[in-house]
Amino acid sequence: GSVPGRPNAPFFMAVGNADGVGDGVMVARDVVALAHEYCKQGDPVELNVYKGAVHTEAALHFEPPAVAFLIERFTGLPMRGNCASIPRGNSLAPLRPVHG
Repeated sequence: GSVPGRPNAPFFMAVGNADGVGDGVMVARDVVALAHEYCKQGDPVELNVYKGAVHTEAALHFEPPAVAFLIERFTGLPMRGNCASIPRGNSLAPLRPVHG
């Protein structure tokens, strides 16, 4: 999300947020920021944040709507998306290395 170029397709994105930070693998606000960036670049995005879910639980929530999303795309249904409600999230600027 912080380098030029991106996929040019509709996105279905999701992340768990078990503890207000993330799902134990992903930082929720980083995923939100990437979704926001794709929206800003003109790509349709549907983002879901599964509150209270760790990574594996989020996957269980993710699978049914992801399959429905793919079926809708392959059958030519229009993309709904929720770009208007996706906040900025964290900065996507690359982190500077820490030297000891």
